[in-house]
Amino acid sequence: MATAQALFKEVLSFPVDDILKRKQSHFKVETIPNEFATRLAYTEAFRNPKLEEIWHHIDSSMDTISRGLDVVSYKCSKNRRGLNEYNIKLNLENVENMPRKGDLMLFLERGLESRDQIIKAGSFCTIIVVIDNTRTYNHTTSMLVWMSRSPYGGSLNDQRSYQVMSMCNLTTFACSWEVMTRGCQDNPEIINLMLTKNKENVDNILLADGKYGQFTGKDFGLNKSQKDAVASCISASECPNKLSVRLIWGPPGTGKTKTASVVLLMLLKNLSTRRTLVCAPTNTALTQLASVLFL
Repeated sequence: MATAQALFKEVLSFPVDDILKRKQSHFKVETIPNEFATRLAYTEAFRNPKLEEIWHHIDSSMDTISRGLDVVSYKCSKNRRGLNEYNIKLNLENVENMPRKGDLMLFLERGLESRDQIIKAGSFCTIIVVIDNTRTYNHTTSMLVWMSRSPYGGSLNDQRSYQVMSMCNLTTFACSWEVMTRGCQDNPEIINLMLTKNKENVDNILLADGKYGQFTGKDFGLNKSQKDAVASCISASECPNKLSVRLIWGPPGTGKTKTASVVLLMLLKNLSTRRTLVCAPTNTALTQLASVLFL
C-alpha cells in the first residue's frame, strides 16, 4: 500500500491547470536503454514514461466529460494520513457505478460538460484518488480520497454543487510502480545480474559463419538484437563455473519467444551433455518454445 500511495502522491502533484489547457507534461522522456549501469538507473528509466502515460490518460479523459456522480457532502478528514485528505459522500443510484480503490476521478462543478466550460467558468476543478470506499444506505456511498495539491480555480466553495467523474484506475500502474521500486530491492545480486551491463567482452558469434552461425540467422531470420541476445546466452552457458543471468525483454511481438527457442536449439545441439530446465506459465507457451526444435 505504501508504494501505491507514493504513486498517488506523484499523480496528485500534476498541475490540473496545465492538463485542462492541454499543455505538455514536464516529464523528460528519453529512449529506454538496452542496458543499465545500476538498479537505480533502471528505475529512473521507466519512471517518467509511466507518469507521462498517466498524464495522457487524464488529458484524454477530459476530452469527453460526462455526467458523473453527484457529491452530497465533503469534509476534510481528521485523520491526516496524506495531503488534502477528504471524506466525500456521493449519490449512488446504481451500485455498478460505485467507485473503487485506486480510481482516479475528476472533481468538478455540476453542469460543466467540457474542459472549455471549466476554464470559462473558472470554478474549482481538481483530480482525486480513491483511497478507501464504504457502501452506505439510501443510495449513497462515502469514500476517502486524496485531492490534488495543484487544483484549478482556487478553492472549494460551499455555495457550489459538485460531481465526480471516473477517468481510470491506478491499481495496475501501482503494481508496475512497486516492481520498479520495491521489487528491485529484493535479491539485489540477481537483479543486478539481470539488469546491469555485462562487463565481459562477448564476441558476436552469431554474425559469423562459425560454430553457431548455421543454426541461427540463416534459418530463423533473427535481427541483430535477437542475435546479440542469443550470443550472450550461449556465451554465459559456456562458463559453468560462473553464476550468470540473462534477461530477454521487450514489448509483445518483438520475437522474445523465437529468440528463446533458438537459444534452446543451440543448447541442445552444442551442449547436449548438459541438462536444460525450461519453465513457462502455460502449456501453450511451452509448446511454442519447443516447436522450433522440430522444424
